[in-house]
Amino acid sequence: MRTDIISLRNEEVPVDLMKAMHDLRDGQSDYSTPFFNPDFACAVSSSRPDVKLIVLQDQSGLAGFWPLHVSRFKSGRGVGAAFSDRNGPILREDVTIDFQKVLQEAGIHHYLTSGLNVPPAPDNQGKLTDVKANVTQIGSCADTFFEQQIRAYPSHFKRLRRLNRKLLRDASVEFYFQDDRDTSFEQLIALKRSQYEATGRHDVLAPSWVQSLISILRHREHSNLKLRLSTLWADGVLIAGELNLEDRQTLHGWIVAYNPAFGRYSPGHLLTERILREMPSHGMSVYDSGVGGDDYKKYVTNHHDRLWKGTIHAAQKRLDVRQAVRSTWSMAEAHAPKKIAQIMSRGRRRTNMILAAEIDFPSRMRGFYQALNTEI
Repeated sequence: MRTDIISLRNEEVPVDLMKAMHDLRDGQSDYSTPFFNPDFACAVSSSRPDVKLIVLQDQSGLAGFWPLHVSRFKSGRGVGAAFSDRNGPILREDVTIDFQKVLQEAGIHHYLTSGLNVPPAPDNQGKLTDVKANVTQIGSCADTFFEQQIRAYPSHFKRLRRLNRKLLRDASVEFYFQDDRDTSFEQLIALKRSQYEATGRHDVLAPSWVQSLISILRHREHSNLKLRLSTLWADGVLIAGELNLEDRQTLHGWIVAYNPAFGRYSPGHLLTERILREMPSHGMSVYDSGVGGDDYKKYVTNHHDRLWKGTIHAAQKRLDVRQAVRSTWSMAEAHAPKKIAQIMSRGRRRTNMILAAEIDFPSRMRGFYQALNTEI
């Protein structure tokens, strides 16, 4: 098998290769997530300069492709960085690969992932751990799906029905499955950024490449990959919104926020239920809400996909000071007292988020400075 790596730019990818990538991906249900649509990688590459494409070919043609970010230190991350819940190579059905060997041949020292879709061979897994992605398989009838969930969680849905009735009594309620208004989009982003500020989390919506990517996806035409903004309003006030990635039958939860002033109504839950009930009439049958948040996502989850997170190293590792620091930190975190370990774990996650979202040195330094002030 031959391994090539190229810069991913729309104008640089041959038309026949783009078609082959779409055909390979579209023919397999395992890659139905919008993040594996080659158009997503192209949109990201139009927003930031570090997107590369590993192309795998054998005697039968295209065996697989793997879009990713590659830093100047030859560190790889899933394309879309902080905004891609699933990533990794898209492989032909009859193909398996040696991850470490492919990374070495592509000149990449290691690959960091929080949602690898293809399980590495046991001897390639290293320190990878498996995680569960929450998936809603609605099918063609939302009523049937909700009947099953209500039987599983009767108290939760009884409470939601009560809150919905109260909201309808207290205010004039409007729901938009597709809200194309710029003002709605701007209010959702403002809500989400306020949420980051209130919780002390890194604002991943601030980088200019992120704003460019969202703009590109919002204004795509004649493509299966698009953004869908759904909103819930009370007396003209936005109380919850979801800006989700749509690709054919799949809707992937992406940027979600609610108005804390209306928290007593659980507006996020009320909006998600409305979205799920509306999806089948628009030809969509799968809602992917990603990893984490099992305590509240479980009410609308009836399936889990297994993913992997961690770091895969190239076959021949070089002397890497950054990797040594990461290993030392992980060891210290594992053996530290519980409270200290929790602080170290939070710091590690925040560092990873900053490195994924910020692509220049000054922005990263500002992120670390803000993180330090938050911890203090």
